Amino acid sequence: MSVNILMLILQCTVWSSQYYEPVDGMPYIGKLPGSNGNIYVSTGFRGNGMMFGTITSQILSDLIIEGSNKYEKLFDPARIKPIAGFSNFVKEGISVAVDFVKDKIFSEKIASLNELKEGEAKVIQYEGESYAVYKEARGKLHILKSTCPHTKCEVRWNSAEISWDCPCHGSRFNVNGKLLTAPAVNNLQRITPEQEI
Repeated sequence: MSVNILMLILQCTVWSSQYYEPVDGMPYIGKLPGSNGNIYVSTGFRGNGMMFGTITSQILSDLIIEGSNKYEKLFDPARIKPIAGFSNFVKEGISVAVDFVKDKIFSEKIASLNELKEGEAKVIQYEGESYAVYKEARGKLHILKSTCPHTKCEVRWNSAEISWDCPCHGSRFNVNGKLLTAPAVNNLQRITPEQEI
């Protein structure tokens, strides 16, 4: 088996996606809680937009035209009380804190950028600073500050998507640091050849 086929198989075994998942696993479809009753919401599809988008059209059109729908209580956005998801909120918060501290302490130290192989990416420490470095197949280096501008967690390399991903809240950046996915609103800081580490 050639190396290229093996790499393709390895890349195909990784899945990357972002979707929002309500505490009870069911989407929120209906009247927006706290609104005056004429604002509707449809979110939390967990990656099942085709199915829940269709259900949304049925529920919302009935709510607007008829005033009710047989599924409105099942998908009611006001069905979840904040305290119900508190334990999951705490678990997620702890996970973010662990990632934040671990990545700040345990990034790899290298003596030279020549240690990186073509097609390889690493978060490295150099003179007390942390950098996200990607080396293209032809040897071109892409050097970024590795700290996500959202909450200052350290990004990690996603070899399946060829991107830098933040483990804390899911922001994603391309090899040049350009923002691909929120919640961050700024790019990663690029290090130009004049600033090169």
